Amino acid sequence: MSDLIQRRFMSMFDTAVEGLWIMTPDRQVAFFNHTFYQQFPFNPEGASLSDWTDLIHPDDRHLFKDNVDKQLNFSDGDKKVLSQYRVRKKDGSYCWIEALGAMKRDDQGEYMVGNHRDITSQKKLESSIRRLAFSDKVSGLPNRDQLKIDLQTRKSDVTLLHIHLKRIQSYINQFGELVIQEVIDRTIQCLDIFQPFNSKFYRSSTETFTVVLYSPIPEQQLAELCQKFIHMFSKHADQNGALYIDGVCIGAYPCKDLLQDPDEVINWAAQTSEYAYRNEESQWTICNDEIQKKVKRYFYIERKLKSAIKNDEISVRFQPIINAKTRELVSFEALARWDKSKIGEIYPDEFIPVAERKGLISDLGKKVLTQASGFIAYYNKIRNSDIKVNVNVSVLQLLDGTFPDQALEIVRGEGATTNSVVLELTESVLLEDKCQAMNQLRQLQSFGFQLAMDDFGSGHSSVTGFFKLPFQQLKIDRELVNDSMKEAEPYAYLEFLTMLCSIRGIGVTIEGIETEEMMERFIQMDVSSFQGYLIAKPLTLESAMEYRGYGISHNDNVCSIEQLVIPNIA
Repeated sequence: MSDLIQRRFMSMFDTAVEGLWIMTPDRQVAFFNHTFYQQFPFNPEGASLSDWTDLIHPDDRHLFKDNVDKQLNFSDGDKKVLSQYRVRKKDGSYCWIEALGAMKRDDQGEYMVGNHRDITSQKKLESSIRRLAFSDKVSGLPNRDQLKIDLQTRKSDVTLLHIHLKRIQSYINQFGELVIQEVIDRTIQCLDIFQPFNSKFYRSSTETFTVVLYSPIPEQQLAELCQKFIHMFSKHADQNGALYIDGVCIGAYPCKDLLQDPDEVINWAAQTSEYAYRNEESQWTICNDEIQKKVKRYFYIERKLKSAIKNDEISVRFQPIINAKTRELVSFEALARWDKSKIGEIYPDEFIPVAERKGLISDLGKKVLTQASGFIAYYNKIRNSDIKVNVNVSVLQLLDGTFPDQALEIVRGEGATTNSVVLELTESVLLEDKCQAMNQLRQLQSFGFQLAMDDFGSGHSSVTGFFKLPFQQLKIDRELVNDSMKEAEPYAYLEFLTMLCSIRGIGVTIEGIETEEMMERFIQMDVSSFQGYLIAKPLTLESAMEYRGYGISHNDNVCSIEQLVIPNIA
């Protein structure tokens, strides 16, 4: 090839968009396409590999050198090595270079050839896509996917805080996400209290922010931070109207197992937060050993309650109610018990709220009413008596338009009379749809059911509201009962209330009787009946069949257990 043709051939490389190079075994490099290499602060003529290496970003040099050494050791001439690294330009900025190299051999020996390609635009696009994939578009914070990656690569113990903004999603659905931008901004401001603890913030869902603390923190200090965050958040809400804020709850999960799966870590923090929301007045809690047991128990109930109702794992106990003067039995209260679970006995105040929230209260209520009706029908038949049974009814059941007819069908189907069944409702009925509640109560009354208000004095009691509803019995909450044993004002209030009920022909039952002193004190008040652990704890069906009253012998053996042919939900 003539010198002219060779020069023209070499100039052809300057029109390429890639840089080309050849490296000899002594690591001298010939760079072709000066148009490409002129952006870098070195002379391509007679350059060595070290001249090029000096331009590579310090964080990438080690990988680059490893790749070169690896390639020089390849015996397979067809083997190619692809690498990516950053190279400094004349203006001091860095661009991304993708290098492809291969070993070749001719009659003069081995040499290496390759090309350099500027992939900066590609990297920026990848970075943009990554930001879209791993960050929240409204807050700009990393999202749940990034959180999982960070937890997967953690090198030390961390503490995860799951911060849940209550009911934000419903407001977003109604008004759009931009409407609550101020709420998000203020939440992020409140998160600043965690900055001193080597923290990172995430918006892991629409209603949830997550904080990862990488610095060790004592439990007491963590508790103070949770309390401070809720205080700051509430203060911001109060100062700014808080149209879109219903509150916040926090679950903190210290993770000390580097092998624990990220999803499991996130779920523990989330479950701790929900537990705090449902069970802790402070609205926050830390998942230590004690709380972890409670969280497991809470979510066991959440998961298993539906099948427990369906599979008859929930039984009924019967707590006697006695006449205040004669101490003879007048009624039993039917109390649901979940005592056949894998975690032992579960109490009503644990599973009844779950049943109401999950729409299971109707099925549960039918089971209890069926058992109670069958029991009282048999009890009265065997004893030739007129004892009643009190059955709790949720307001959610009452407001179901079909409830009165269903209750009538169940009671009659079990052979009981409606006047032997007292339906107890809590005072929350005073806060619900009064027109609907009144219609339902009147229909139940027309069927012959007796009606009682339970736990009067525990919350939103209204004497005026109570007397407007067709109740025949008023049951006084044990907290008000205990207060009246210590203070004159609650006692005077109960005296006045008992007098009003007496005038209207309404019986008054004192709950929570635990001592003879309490019984004697309320006998003087002329109440109708007593209920409490002094009289009797909730009894099994067999024990209830033998009960006749407080201090009255129960050994008459009117029936044997084998005779009890009663539908059993246990």
